[in-house]
Amino acid sequence: MKSITKILSLFLALTLLLSFPVAVSAAELENATIDESRTGSLTIYKYDLTNAEKDGVWDSSYVSTGVYDETGVNNVLGGNASSTLGNGETGYGYAIKGVEFTYAKVADIFQYGETEATDGHVEILYAVDKAKGADFLKALGLADGKNRYEKADALDASKYFYQTDVLISALSSGLTANATTVKNAMERYAATNGTAMPLTDSYGKTKAENLPLGLYLVAETKVPEMVVSTTDPFLVSVPMTSVNGTNANDGGTRWIYDITLYPKNLTGIPSLEKTLREAKADTGKTDDYAHTGTASAGDTIDYQIISTLPSITSEATYLSCYTFIDTLSAGLTYTKGDVTLEIFSDAACKNAVTTWKEADGYFTVSYNDTQNGKTAMTVEMTAKGLAEINNSQAVYTDASMVNSGFCLPSASIPVLRS
Repeated sequence: MKSITKILSLFLALTLLLSFPVAVSAAELENATIDESRTGSLTIYKYDLTNAEKDGVWDSSYVSTGVYDETGVNNVLGGNASSTLGNGETGYGYAIKGVEFTYAKVADIFQYGETEATDGHVEILYAVDKAKGADFLKALGLADGKNRYEKADALDASKYFYQTDVLISALSSGLTANATTVKNAMERYAATNGTAMPLTDSYGKTKAENLPLGLYLVAETKVPEMVVSTTDPFLVSVPMTSVNGTNANDGGTRWIYDITLYPKNLTGIPSLEKTLREAKADTGKTDDYAHTGTASAGDTIDYQIISTLPSITSEATYLSCYTFIDTLSAGLTYTKGDVTLEIFSDAACKNAVTTWKEADGYFTVSYNDTQNGKTAMTVEMTAKGLAEINNSQAVYTDASMVNSGFCLPSASIPVLRS
């Protein structure tokens, strides 16, 4: 960067935000000097863009500008019509309630003036503390000041100075090459060194005010269960330069101190499907599993429960519990000790990743009698099982299958439906 005309706005580099641009020209800034006496704010609105796009009310080509957009976003995705979210909470429009963002200041913003033989210019630099920011820079692949702006070394021996494009490129490249590792590192850094914003409310809103000027790392650190993929951690500069987008055309003409963001998640409630067949060992039949079936007195029925799994993209999406509860009609009994759990990497359940049996210690099975003579079976992941799902190098993102069986003790011929 050779002059103020090529300041890069750090808003924002990453693709899971609403088409935020990487770079912005500041050639027409009426006042290129940042007002260091001011503070800033960060407002985030969280909407379910997965379903909004499916419903045809949202255009993914929307370009956000950092400015609140009541007409283009909030009136479209918000509103006063309440709906029940997948986790039992109530939201308005497509708002997602219960998301926690955590922000951590990772650098001071610095206006660096320099005179060269051919071009006097100003650099907007970000000063990262060598000690406090060591883990942050290491996670970006910039340990020990790699790729820093060396011309500014003499300004402060305790800091590394960076241009915006270097930091943007490092985070984007790291997430592309090793998304889970980098996301975990950034989320941990934010959680350890930052401040948690209030959970998003029923309108999807949360806000942090009176922020000292500088560069901030923002990460999703808690999400409700229907969020299956979190937003990538991102960097935001306070202030940022204005940008051209859907609701603004004054790019590069001013500094924005109060910033509004509209990041998105992928959402979806895990599904369950229960199917059955007569036991092959008992009858010799080779029929496949189906949603309905018949059997005679004393027959053993094999059945399976198929559940989709959410994407495990970082620690914020780790499963804290994973449990199946199945209830049999009165008069039916479970064939105990035969439960297996299979995990697949495809929704069609063709590509098996692993198979667990009761004795392996990945899950426990318990039985209890309910009202009206019914019996319930609970299959619950142990800490060992959860750790395997959350930390495995295999991608557990599609389906798991519980296999078990039950017996018919009477002459009735039930028809069972999933």
